Amino acid sequence: MGSWDVFLRSAQYVHDLGFVNKALAVLAKGQTGNAVADLGNVYTMEWGKYYSRETYLELLREMMDVSLYWGADFGQQQSYVDVQGVYLGLKDGSMSRTAALAELGTIASKQLIPWLVGDLADLEGAWLEAAGILN
Repeated sequence: MGSWDVFLRSAQYVHDLGFVNKALAVLAKGQTGNAVADLGNVYTMEWGKYYSRETYLELLREMMDVSLYWGADFGQQQSYVDVQGVYLGLKDGSMSRTAALAELGTIASKQLIPWLVGDLADLEGAWLEAAGILN
């Protein structure tokens, strides 16, 4: 799972936002297959594309459970974005392009961007504190 890789939370948010934005761009052009491929690169989809919706949601719920978070006590664990519903809907044709565009736009604007901005603010605070100590 992506959470087992070593990287800053902000790196995951940038990674996932990049692929969501790519999916939005190609979907706007009518390229559903390319959007599905882009969504398949979001970190949770490394494994999520192989699971049923029910199994995916159960595993995601367990991953988000505070008692299971390796870094929950110190705010170290990143949040996970759920694009599997859009991925599956586009793949099997049960979701329209319009609905997919709306949902992905919401995921980007209400989850990924705020998470990234918040994480960068946390990093800025830590860097300023460290710089103050060094000065």
